[in-house]
Amino acid sequence: MPTKNKGVLIGLMMIFFNTLLFSASVSTKDNIKGKWEGELSRSKIRVEMRVRSWHFTDRWQASFSIPRDEISKFDDSRRSRVSFNWKRDTGTFLFKGRRRGDDAYGDFEFVPNKKFQREMDRLGFDNISEKNLFSMAIHNVGLDYIKAFTKLDYKRLTVDKFIELKIHGVSVDYAKKLKALNLMGFNLNRLVEMKIHGIKPDWAAEICELPLDDLTAKKLIEMKIHGVSSAFAREMKAAQWENLRAADLIELKIHGVRADYVRELGALNWDRLTIDKLLEMKIHGVSSDFVKEVKSSGWENITPDAIIELKIHGVSSDFIKEMKSLNWENLELDKLYELKIHGISSEYAREIKALNWEKFTIDHLIKMKIHGIKPNYAREMKELGIKDLTVSKLVDMKIHGVSPKFAKEVMDSGIKNLTVDKIIEFKIHGIKFE
Repeated sequence: MPTKNKGVLIGLMMIFFNTLLFSASVSTKDNIKGKWEGELSRSKIRVEMRVRSWHFTDRWQASFSIPRDEISKFDDSRRSRVSFNWKRDTGTFLFKGRRRGDDAYGDFEFVPNKKFQREMDRLGFDNISEKNLFSMAIHNVGLDYIKAFTKLDYKRLTVDKFIELKIHGVSVDYAKKLKALNLMGFNLNRLVEMKIHGIKPDWAAEICELPLDDLTAKKLIEMKIHGVSSAFAREMKAAQWENLRAADLIELKIHGVRADYVRELGALNWDRLTIDKLLEMKIHGVSSDFVKEVKSSGWENITPDAIIELKIHGVSSDFIKEMKSLNWENLELDKLYELKIHGISSEYAREIKALNWEKFTIDHLIKMKIHGIKPNYAREMKELGIKDLTVSKLVDMKIHGVSPKFAKEVMDSGIKNLTVDKIIEFKIHGIKFE
């Protein structure tokens, strides 16, 4: 054969073999491998496993104990060497390494179970990645678990969802019992949430029996989060309301409303309390004792809204009693609000009222407080004996800066027929009487 043709033939053969080698490298998948270290004992092997390979986008690491009865082919017969297998439905972990006493370390390899993969294909879960097979093995997602779950007729079952269910400890029995409750909005995501928040099937069934018109899977989870028990729900229904909603129970629990609180307020001869109004009363610290004291002070027909207003403005039962003891004419609830709003204490009211103003009313008291008139100021002006001094005139004097000292100097000057208006006029024009 000519030398030139031989060269061409050799070149073609090299291309052919290189193509075969390239094809083989692409179609072959390496098993997942990693490092391990652990502690050996008679009952278990405590391992920490680490993986870093092209199958994983990032590092993976986990620590857990493997019971000895799940271990096969354990061999530590060779000095300082150890090997064992850990078999799962999805595949087998092969551990090899060195030991120093009870401590060991080395390499591991995960070998997928082809039979498991074929069975999963038959169930409709094909093309499972090695990463997922590895995760299923770690979390013990076995064939029996998968088959049992598929019979429950949950929608959107995936391999990732099986792994998530196992991670959170969702058993087939747990899933079956909760699905049987036929809660609106119930799905696999809600199932996982229920497990995370510690919802037990018996508790869920008791809540569903109440019944509650707006109860959904989401509301059931909220009830559990806020500590609503079936006993609490039954007590609330018995205490006041028949048509309770799940949302109402959650609000009542959040604000610490107890059944005895509901019963006590319901017994105070009010028309049927709404839940919203009851919550307002609880939020603002209205107790049944407070309501009783207000009613006994002369407001027998007081409404829940009025009671709430009293609490909002800090009107206590003691304040009401003290104001009542001053014998005001037409003491109404709205005046009590005003007194508190303007910072009028019962002591202030008593001192001002004791000065015996003619036809003195609560409105006068409020006006004096607004303009900063203190009991001493009012008393000193009163003692000067100005003949036309009234509450309104006293307020005018305060507005224009007339002090008792100035008023006395004017009166001591000997001017006849002095009036409050004259004294104010002298002050406005800066006339001094020293």
